[in-house]
Amino acid sequence: MAPSQASRDHARRLDHRDLADLGHRANHPGELLCPIRRFILPAFGDRKLKSIRREEIDRWERTLIDEHGYSVEYIRGARRRLHTILADTVTAGHLTVNPASRQRGRGRRASQVRTQASTERIWITEDMALLLAERCALLGGEAEFARVLMMAFTGLRWGEVIGLHASCVRAPDHRRDHPYIRVEWQLVELNGKFYLAPPKEGSRRDVVIPGWLFDLLTPFKAAARRCRCPRGPDGASACGSREAFLFLGRDGGHARRSSYSTRIFRPACDGRYPPEKPRRAVWRVHCYREPWPGVPVPMPGISRTKAEQLAECSWGPLAPGLTPHGLRHGHQTAMRRDRVPRVLRRDRLGHGRSSDIADHYTHIDDEMTEDLLARQTERWQAAVRARARIDQARGAEPRSAVPALDAWLAPLRDHAGSSPERAPGKSAPICAPIERPAGRESEPATL
Repeated sequence: MAPSQASRDHARRLDHRDLADLGHRANHPGELLCPIRRFILPAFGDRKLKSIRREEIDRWERTLIDEHGYSVEYIRGARRRLHTILADTVTAGHLTVNPASRQRGRGRRASQVRTQASTERIWITEDMALLLAERCALLGGEAEFARVLMMAFTGLRWGEVIGLHASCVRAPDHRRDHPYIRVEWQLVELNGKFYLAPPKEGSRRDVVIPGWLFDLLTPFKAAARRCRCPRGPDGASACGSREAFLFLGRDGGHARRSSYSTRIFRPACDGRYPPEKPRRAVWRVHCYREPWPGVPVPMPGISRTKAEQLAECSWGPLAPGLTPHGLRHGHQTAMRRDRVPRVLRRDRLGHGRSSDIADHYTHIDDEMTEDLLARQTERWQAAVRARARIDQARGAEPRSAVPALDAWLAPLRDHAGSSPERAPGKSAPICAPIERPAGRESEPATL
């Protein structure tokens, strides 16, 4: 990265804040700006470059991990950003040695153990993914049911999901013998705005999907519309799109990662809304009892006390700590469990070919694809049957307030009297009593 003319004129006075901003504009994608603003600039932003020492950077990294509780993976990523920025200063001649470089082979074993203990990703099976999709749909509409299931059964990244055009959900054609999703773009959120960008590492690809998932996505494809981003004279939206998106909010806006997590994903996973500020009281998802798992009490324009009075129960935890990326991990685990060849797994997830010579000589054929789709259909049907057994265990007919799922449960209602089997997960019927202050009417027994 070549410094600007002002940088050349004031090389000895170049502070780290200017260099970080310059390096971001030149090299870093939007998702990498957060560690720079959050960790690097507060610690080193106003420092002279030559005053920064390796021991100080090591101490800064250990403090963020050991004392502040940040994950090893995240803080190491922040240090890599710092290393990249300082490497540019070495190239420009402002430093002779990069102080962010690591000394190799020092405490390697202990570092590996700590990394493994802190970076284990939470994931779920297809059975739990169905329950999560149902909760998300009850909170955000039926489109969330399709969105979560699509992530769970395709392994698409979050940016690829929100940036998916309706035209990229395709029926069998001259390219593929099965329905598929064409991944062409991802939607990047930067400074409150959205921009279309190529997928991570240029991983444009076709992801084949089973017929039941294509049928689920078809109504949303038919109702797709363009986003509300301002349009330029050439007709392109400010985000860079000229086509209709498959998933948009009720007002035509894109799903922001933070608001989606706060309003839909975290309440569905944890059974409670994230507190707006630390040490605030927990606001659980209050709901009516029937149909299972309980329909949330509408929250807009209603106080917490009123919601508690109207509710009959509240959701309990389903998959605490899960993130949308955890669905990608679950999909990879399911494919590995089904003995899907590695070359197909890597292609499906957008990882490209590995350096293994065996993968170089292995190619994806129709038999691999058909076996994968058959196993996905079996797992989906098993998840629906497991969902029906939850209602059967309660002595009720299998029903859901989500129309798409209710249609899948309809054929199983004739078997409502059969003996119940084990439900998915360790405690699938998750509904907790509401703790009311003394003097209020007692809460009836919960599911």
